[in-house]
Amino acid sequence: MTVEKFVELAINKQLILAGHKIRFKDCYKIENWYSKYTMTLKQHKVWKKWFISEYRKRFDRSLISAKKEFLWFDLTYGLRIEY
Repeated sequence: MTVEKFVELAINKQLILAGHKIRFKDCYKIENWYSKYTMTLKQHKVWKKWFISEYRKRFDRSLISAKKEFLWFDLTYGLRIEY
């Protein structure tokens, strides 16, 4: 799997878990989409667990490496958490 495909997969998974109807392909049409949509803390924790697990499997990385990658990914593409 390419990094680009994983980015699409991870963003779609996040949007699905958060209950939004938009998908990766729709994000290009919405300026600052990642700050306009939200997810709960519980949804974020589920997505984080999924991301780390999938990243490790698909790219054969260590747990520490996957956690670091998630932090960068979440900072860049993560939805706002609604408390």
